[in-house]
Amino acid sequence: MRALSLLLVLTALCTGCRGQGAPPHPDPPAGEPTTSPAAREEDLTAPPGTRIRGGVTYRVDVIPMHATPGRLMLTAGGFGPDHRSVPFADVSCPLELRAYRTGARSGAPAWDSERLRRGGCPFDAPHGPQPSSLHFEIPVSRILGDSLPDGEYHLATALRFPGETLEFPGRSAFLTRDTLPPVSDISGLRYRVETRVEPGSPRELRTVVTVTNSGPRRVSLEFGACTLLLRAYRTPARTGRPVWYSERARPRWAGKDDFGYACPMYLAHRVLAPGESVSPKEFQARVPVPEILGDSLPEGRYSFTAQLGFAGANRADTVRLPAGEADLTPRPDPLPREARLDDLAYRAEVRDPGAAADSLEVVVRVRNTGTATAVARMALDVECGIAVYGYRSARERDAWYLLREAPWTGRGCAVRVPPLRLAPGESRELRGRLARAGWRGMPRGGVYYMTTLWVADAEGETHRLIVAGGEPETGPE
Repeated sequence: MRALSLLLVLTALCTGCRGQGAPPHPDPPAGEPTTSPAAREEDLTAPPGTRIRGGVTYRVDVIPMHATPGRLMLTAGGFGPDHRSVPFADVSCPLELRAYRTGARSGAPAWDSERLRRGGCPFDAPHGPQPSSLHFEIPVSRILGDSLPDGEYHLATALRFPGETLEFPGRSAFLTRDTLPPVSDISGLRYRVETRVEPGSPRELRTVVTVTNSGPRRVSLEFGACTLLLRAYRTPARTGRPVWYSERARPRWAGKDDFGYACPMYLAHRVLAPGESVSPKEFQARVPVPEILGDSLPEGRYSFTAQLGFAGANRADTVRLPAGEADLTPRPDPLPREARLDDLAYRAEVRDPGAAADSLEVVVRVRNTGTATAVARMALDVECGIAVYGYRSARERDAWYLLREAPWTGRGCAVRVPPLRLAPGESRELRGRLARAGWRGMPRGGVYYMTTLWVADAEGETHRLIVAGGEPETGPE
């Protein structure tokens, strides 16, 4: 067992939760197609990163081809309600690619494949159109041309139909004209380490290592899930024996025979172009402060080091870096009433109607705080997106992480939240009921509630949001 994995933390804490034909694809007519309102409404039920048209779910991806330097691959596929592939009709060039400089995902793109369409399809089709998918390639040099510099770009994709275009979010990628094979020598890499304590329940120490290739050649990096290790010292000199090792950490709620943290066995690969900077999830760590202090370390200021141990062709390379200082305290922060993910603010409150009622009322509110339309989605990989817990006091609730389990845990799913499309400033409220049955010993009133929400971001990644769910002295707001 080695360093921490955020995915494993979430998994451990969530224990107990838990007739078509091929549509026509003729070449699009001249002019600029638009996305139809009907398609936008269908997309409300589409998984993140996909679009729906005529009952068919489409996905388009653009992928840097590391095995063939200097080229990008574009793929498109369609799937029916039964999750089977839907064949594409014989088409010549239905895909569109736009490249924006990082940070500018609106307005005129730096490069648009539509500019080259009059001279024929701007993409290469090395395999030709396939019955159930499309595969195209394009040299990076065709995008950068003579005027665009090497650097980070946001690549947005689109799939063209008669009279409309389905837009996809795309991804960011570092585009370079360099086509020489990458080297495994990491001596030209430079590192930046940031460490800070983030508020929450519990407070977390977050460390992020950013790696930049300052050399003249592309560099190939191989690393695993437990590449980043942290050490804590009581003095700024960072000498002597560390007082804490991240790979020895265990959840505070874990008993003597409980499973702690494990290291997933996989090998990740990244190729860094000259000037490119990356900070993959394997170069980041989030550690609950109570796990660092444990039962023996006092609160106070600690100094940290970060250690990157590479794998594969870089397995002989280990980099040790100073990782800043932080003030650690075991005192828990009060749980917030509201938690945010991107532009969406979530609340989940529990209302006790009184001694005569046989159930509790649960209210979920979602509010769009941004300036653009947003879609709120519960996580796709959990059975129910909300859980309710009861505690004897606010202090006990705020320190929930230090307890093995809550005194009372709700049974069943109180509210099932469907995908919600929210305009700027719009809020939606959903209500449900949670039976008291199974909450043995739970008093009528006087309970402090905590609610946990599992929600998905725009890319479909799962996030856990924990909020206070109501107090007997003041009641939910």
